[in-house]
Amino acid sequence: MNPSQARLGSLDALRGLAALGVVLFHYLPYYDKLFGHEFEIPQLLTDTLLFGRYGVHLFFILSGFVIFMTLERTRNAVWFGLARGIRLMPALWLALHSPLFPCTSSAPKVAQSA
Repeated sequence: MNPSQARLGSLDALRGLAALGVVLFHYLPYYDKLFGHEFEIPQLLTDTLLFGRYGVHLFFILSGFVIFMTLERTRNAVWFGLARGIRLMPALWLALHSPLFPCTSSAPKVAQSA
């Protein structure tokens, strides 16, 4: 693995830690309300998780940096846009249309008059 790939891997790992920090920051205060029991969190971990509120900022800063580095490796901005569109559009369409199936399958049937 060359150094540039290791560097991007490190940035991706840091983005993952930022996302995990945000999830834990939002999840742990409500654990006892969700599951009806609580557990003791060490003070050091509680203090560390308070930084989870900054995880969104860190995630977007690093994502912008990684996107810019990817843009530098493509031929031009059009190819970059096409490659991102091809990669992201299927997930977008799936996310937009996946609620339709449960809603349409559980909707009451309307009798048609003849």
